[in-house]
Formats: sequence, C-alpha cells, structure tokens
Amino acid sequence: EAMSAMDRMLKSNVMRFIADLAPQGLLVITVSHTLRELALSCEQIICISENKIKSIHLPSALIEQVHSQPAMGFDTIDPLFSVLDVTPNHGESEVGYHLSEPDLLSFWLGKYLLYSSSYSVFADSAARLRVDASQVVISIHKPIQSSMLNHLPVCVQSITRLSQSKVLLHLSITDI
Repeated sequence: EAMSAMDRMLKSNVMRFIADLAPQGLLVITVSHTLRELALSCEQIICISENKIKSIHLPSALIEQVHSQPAMGFDTIDPLFSVLDVTPNHGESEVGYHLSEPDLLSFWLGKYLLYSSSYSVFADSAARLRVDASQVVISIHKPIQSSMLNHLPVCVQSITRLSQSKVLLHLSITDI
C-alpha cells in the first residue's frame, strides 16, 4: 500500500500518473484497502484473502456489492459514492464562466458535459469520475438558479434503507 501515508493531493497526483501508464501498455498492479482509490484507477479489482483470489470485479460492481454489504475486506462505504465511465472533453469549456478550480476538467457522458475534480483519465477516449453521494441533489424539476455545474436526468430504480437516517438511492441516467 505505497500510497497509504500520502496526503490527498499527492495521492491524487500519483494515481493520475499511474493511470497515464496504462495507455502505454504497462500493467500496473495496485494494492489497497481503499475502494475510493481503486474505483477510479482500476479496470478490474481482484479480491485476495489468505493468499487466494476470492473474486474479480469491475469497480462499479464491487461498489454496488459493498454498498449493500461488506465484501472481501472492504468496509461499508462511507461516504457513499459511485463511478461513471466517461469520455474526456478535448474541446473548449462550455460553462460560459471561469472555473476557479484548476483541477476541474470536463467530460462527456453521452450528450451531457460534466465537470469534476475526482477523476482518472485512462486514455484519450476513456476516463472515470467519482460521484460522491453528498454532492448529489435530487429534484423533480431542473434547477434554474443553482451553483451546481452538473445536471443529469435520472430515474429512481430503488431505495434501500441503510440506517434510520440514511437511504441508498439506486439511480439510472435516463437520456444519454
């Protein structure tokens, strides 16, 4: 777990550097107990216990499993998050105003342009964004006066009660 003692900014820079190696044809193996890191940087997650491979998952599938029950050494995810596979935007920003965060990049999810600073870029046409549940607002109407950069039409697929004060919404994007 080479990145366990790094601060968030340094860890993010190292993860992006490692992700840049994949398009060059290099196989990179990362050991971590932190699913938030693995979900952004890995194509597959191999769960090992007692020196044996127990399971192999796509990041999104493992996140889904861990949301509902602890799995293979990963604690239940708190804070909750999800990942989206997107395409980097190589064009000009379409926001219409200056973005104050230098780490904020734009990405395409179908026809929607999204902005994020929690991402990993794998190649010119492949990237992954982390969407923290605390950054999601659900509304039956499109926000008109809001500071939120990203707006996506979604459908609530299911609601799972996690505790007395917390529920997990399973959302699907409806129009990409």
